[in-house]
Amino acid sequence: MIIEHIKTACLWVLILSSIGLTFSIWTYQPEYTTLGTSDPVELPEIGEEQSQAEIMLPKSITVHQGTERYWMEPGQERYTSLFNALREISFGQPAAESRANIPSIYSHEQAVEYRFSSPMPAGLMEELFDFELEEDETFSLENVDRIHLSVDSGNEFESDVVARFVSSEDEEVLKAETGLSESAFSALYESEEDALHLAEAIEFGSINRGEYTYLPVDPTGLERFTVTADTDVNGEDFKEFLFNDLSTVLLYRRGEYQDGNRFLSISDEGRIGIMRFEHPSSGEAGESRRSMTADSLNFLNSHGGFTNHFYLDSVTEYFNRERAVYRLAMNEMPVLGGTSDESLYYTKIVERSGDQISRYDRSLFRLEEDSYEGGDAVQLPSLDEVQEFLDNAEGMSEREVTDIRIGYHMDSDTAALIIFSPEWFIEYNNQWRMLGDLKEEEEEDQESGGESEDGLEQS
Repeated sequence: MIIEHIKTACLWVLILSSIGLTFSIWTYQPEYTTLGTSDPVELPEIGEEQSQAEIMLPKSITVHQGTERYWMEPGQERYTSLFNALREISFGQPAAESRANIPSIYSHEQAVEYRFSSPMPAGLMEELFDFELEEDETFSLENVDRIHLSVDSGNEFESDVVARFVSSEDEEVLKAETGLSESAFSALYESEEDALHLAEAIEFGSINRGEYTYLPVDPTGLERFTVTADTDVNGEDFKEFLFNDLSTVLLYRRGEYQDGNRFLSISDEGRIGIMRFEHPSSGEAGESRRSMTADSLNFLNSHGGFTNHFYLDSVTEYFNRERAVYRLAMNEMPVLGGTSDESLYYTKIVERSGDQISRYDRSLFRLEEDSYEGGDAVQLPSLDEVQEFLDNAEGMSEREVTDIRIGYHMDSDTAALIIFSPEWFIEYNNQWRMLGDLKEEEEEDQESGGESEDGLEQS
């Protein structure tokens, strides 16, 4: 009997305790304390941002005067100025034209043509240029790699000058009026008369697809530059940009870091340091709604920026990835080769899988702009000499020659100085080869009495 009373008493204690705790929870008012503002994380300053206009440096600018063609020499911000002048034009409403109207080497007119190494997507065209578009209308042409301004002989528009936007890849063209008078159009290039060199068209593959280029017959006056290089760009600083949480980053080996998902490698074994970053992803190429041009530039600007002036050289797809290659420009001309076998000395590579940037490779140096020293003007071989070599080179297949350009060779073997020398380059087997190197290989091949072990196709 006593035990039953004890059980009843314990039960009432538990019931009353439960009621009390429940009441406390219902009526509890927490005391809040205002937290102090945490200091923002300061990211290291490495490079500068570049705009979309800055990375779209024209590959070439050609002036057409009837049957004559003139290659405009890059340099002294000449291409930048003319590209900005193009952007200031208010274009009319673009209209589709027959592919038969795509300008070709057979066109005889007064014109200026801009060519670009990497085609511009439609979204970028709308951002860079001023078009008269309806409220819901968009620029309808992807992959624009040529912009052709010419005097309108047909008097179709009120303005004297018409613009054509060409996609060589898709063999499509849009036409729009410019509002320019003929005199205003001529003023675009007349002030640069000293930089115009008589040019000839060189064909590659199908002319209908724009596979040709205009090159100077006798290139003269191109300068050699000697520049001081600052090789103290610290690859360690990039960890702040490339890893979400540094507390999870482990030193895997000397110069190699990983957090279980991302991998960063920093090498200082060569003359110039190299950084390689990977963030594996299973996404598919083409999944992202943003263009690779916009995505890659946004990534570079937000992950340390640019320590030198680079332009967008190409955007390609392979397997399940999209790749953007940025190339170093020296005095508005591309750096296409060097004494080092490491092409990352003068290129940057950004890759994307799906929506995610999965690879970023770059060099770790900075050219000191105040140290630029122009040397003597270099006399390059004539265009006839280049063509004669290609016609007679027994070890080369004409089908594998896809472009010819004048660019800079980067000599990085000279202490803290880097020497940039203008040279003829030939794109052979999808790689840029210096004309002088190809000539040496051809001579060695002939001396050996046949094709060498490496052959010209081994590049």
